[in-house]
Amino acid sequence: MSKPPTHIFSYVIICLDCEKEKLSFRGVYWHNGNGKTGKLFGSSKLPSEIRPTMVDKFYKYDPALKVLKSMIGTKLFNANVDAVSLLPDLGKKVILQKRAGDNKNEHNK
Repeated sequence: MSKPPTHIFSYVIICLDCEKEKLSFRGVYWHNGNGKTGKLFGSSKLPSEIRPTMVDKFYKYDPALKVLKSMIGTKLFNANVDAVSLLPDLGKKVILQKRAGDNKNEHNK
């Protein structure tokens, strides 16, 4: 997991899995307000950091209705983003990249 910066980070982002319109928890990331992110908690299949290009949907929590609402048109992390769902095939790509990297290290030994 990525270590949070030594200074206090700006906010956290909840990572969700969106399957058939049902949201489920996957992990928690920190965000420093300047585009840098890191994983605080979550499955080893999740990437250590997330970029806006990895996000399928951005969500904002509506406390009056007690629901997460999709933020249509949002393309970047900002203080209004409370949660994200990643692109569906992202976990598979992370596993494949790790395996490819492991093979390279074995050949260099």
